Parts: sequence; structure tokens; C-alpha cells
Amino acid sequence: MELISAVLIAVGIFTEISSEMLTITAFGLLLLAICLDEAGQARLAHSRVIPALSGYCYGAYLNHAVVITVMGLLKGRVPIPVLYLIFFGVLFLYTVFTRRAAQAGAKLCGRLFR
Repeated sequence: MELISAVLIAVGIFTEISSEMLTITAFGLLLLAICLDEAGQARLAHSRVIPALSGYCYGAYLNHAVVITVMGLLKGRVPIPVLYLIFFGVLFLYTVFTRRAAQAGAKLCGRLFR
């Protein structure tokens, strides 16, 4: 499956075929191949990187609408490349802040309701 994934990624990069769908399919197959192997499952299950990244990705997903709304105020006043840099910087900082606030709130609730 790893070979099929590599071929799909190469086809998606070097041709005009829908590269997004090929890449998504390739990474899905690659993840499946890792998970089918017992050692891969153990590595994936004990990794701290996957849960941390997934938490930040989900936080960015939840926060992007708020940041886009606020960034609308800068539209037309700031060049587009700078606007993208500001957007991703603000989104990152806002996501880190909200994630830490949610974790602190969860700890507080855990202490209150023991």
C-alpha cells in the first residue's frame, strides 16, 4: 500500500488530474497501511504528536470563522499577501489561546465536580 500511496502522490503532483483527491486518497491509504501493521498501530497509539496536532487542527477549524469575520475589517486596506500572513498568525495565536483556556476550564470543572 505504501507503493500505491507514493504513486498516487506522484501522479497528483505531476499531472493535471485532480491532485487534491489523489493526495487525500494516497494519505488515507498510507494511514491504513500503517494501522494494519501491529507495530504501526502501537507507534501511532503511543505518539503524542497526533493528538496534539489534531487538537490544534480542530481548534483552528472552530476558530477560523471568527478570525475571517474580524479580518474582513482589513480587506482592501492591506495587500492580500500580508492579509494572509496576518490571518494565519492571528488564527494560530487565537487557537493556542482558546485551546489553553478550554483545558484550564476542563481542569477547573474536574476539581469542582469530584
